[in-house]
Amino acid sequence: MGTQHTNIVVLTGPTACGKSRLGLELAHGLGGEIINADSVQIYRGFDIGASKPGPADFALVPHHLYSCVDPRERFDAAAFSRAAERTIAEVCQRQHLPLIVGGTGFYIRALISGLVPISDISEDARKELAAREEALNRAGVLDPGLYEWLTEIDAECAATLHPADIFRIRRAILVRLSTGESIRRHQAAHRFGSEKYRALVIVLLPERAALYRTIDQRIEQMLSSGLVEEVEKLRQEYPLNSHPFGAIGYRHVSLFLDGLIDYPQMVHLLKRDTRRFAKRQMTWWRNQPATAGWKILDRSKMGEGGVAHKPHQGEISGYLLGVIRSFLNHESVFDSGGVAVMPLEQISIECMA
Repeated sequence: MGTQHTNIVVLTGPTACGKSRLGLELAHGLGGEIINADSVQIYRGFDIGASKPGPADFALVPHHLYSCVDPRERFDAAAFSRAAERTIAEVCQRQHLPLIVGGTGFYIRALISGLVPISDISEDARKELAAREEALNRAGVLDPGLYEWLTEIDAECAATLHPADIFRIRRAILVRLSTGESIRRHQAAHRFGSEKYRALVIVLLPERAALYRTIDQRIEQMLSSGLVEEVEKLRQEYPLNSHPFGAIGYRHVSLFLDGLIDYPQMVHLLKRDTRRFAKRQMTWWRNQPATAGWKILDRSKMGEGGVAHKPHQGEISGYLLGVIRSFLNHESVFDSGGVAVMPLEQISIECMA
């Protein structure tokens, strides 16, 4: 089945904004199936710190690409795109709606628009990057450390990236080490591919103060649910240079277990860094439509409702069910096809997370 006319819906936004719960309601209401687009939830065993959905959620609607990758394996945006494309095709064969849910923006962009085709990434480059990441992880400076390295070897590319855009930084480093050229040269020659799907991207951009409160509460819940014990167990099972150990939460607990910080410091840094990460995610999604050339929906043409009065969870899901049905029915505001982005700014998430 060709993909150029395939309808998909994407639900994304910063960590702790209520994507999983809202996605569950939308999938249940639409007869859809959820496809994970979170770069940590894809790994087996990394459950509490990744806020992975639970058994009751998996039982309510079909979920895909959760806990399907061994932590020792390399898994990047290209691998995600291939896996998600296969899953979307299978979901469509069942005549269900593919609902992609997750906050890893680069995964979502790779799925919708493709990646710059670079096939000659060397094994030596991968080993060099893995060794550097392991050292930076143990020092607790992964994000700034990788960005500083990229600045040294490809200052032009580094100037176009946020220091915490870890996925694109890794890819830029690998390209430079493998080819001796900047990934910017390859991007100029190829650009991102044309859109592979007819996509509606719903971006949750909540009130910052409410989001930060929810983040703090979620972290306390993670810790009380056994996050430290989960990391202890995972460290016994997998090498410490396994990719997901560099994720927020897992690297903080590892620093605590290694005796580099005490427990109160760990909690403080985990909350602080998660809030900063959420802020960067919101900034990325506010900028992404213009960067990618995606259409931003004008909600004034879609009638009143939705977000103007800061609705509660039930109102948001009910509103979005109507929007998605309009999208699937090719109603006027969606006639142009391609990628339509619907940013939900300043929504209340007090009842959603």
